Amino acid sequence: MPAREQGERGVISCSTRSATKLREAGIKFRKGNEDNMFDIKFEKGTLYIPPVSIQDQTELLYFNIIAYEQFDSSGSRKRLTDYMCFLDFIIDNEKDVELLCQKEIMDHWLGTDEAAAKMFNRLGHELLIDTTNFFYAKLFKEVNDHCREPWNERMASLRHNYLNTPWALISIFAAAFLLLLTVLQTTFTIFPRS
Repeated sequence: MPAREQGERGVISCSTRSATKLREAGIKFRKGNEDNMFDIKFEKGTLYIPPVSIQDQTELLYFNIIAYEQFDSSGSRKRLTDYMCFLDFIIDNEKDVELLCQKEIMDHWLGTDEAAAKMFNRLGHELLIDTTNFFYAKLFKEVNDHCREPWNERMASLRHNYLNTPWALISIFAAAFLLLLTVLQTTFTIFPRS
């Protein structure tokens, strides 16, 4: 069940779409600051995510740190728990891992993208999230607001469906040029120069 944060006169969702669905909604992915793995930013339709490298022992290490954070009663921020929630939300299946690998955000040594996706889904399964102190709540709100704008989704759909190859772009320009020539020819036929 997704975590929620109570906002002004409503509920703000502390969840977001998967990476492939975010791309379909017009969000671009770029490699972020390599010095801080928690420094995830959203600026002008681009999600900057620091690169993460996944190896065989990574799951056990993250699992132990998350377990410690979950049972820590000192009130300190649960940074890795929130980070894993973020990754769990944007990684649903192997297509999401493939997209993040293409953008050089993720590098894994688990054999298949499906194995990496399952690892993140296992780590994010049934995590207890402190919704009053969730580290990425503002980021999720900004991303979700961007996705809700119809113009962003239409432009992404246009690029994804019709402008995905150079030949498609060239044929659109050629069609527009031929249409312009047809309009000019019709105009000069109706209103000849005398």
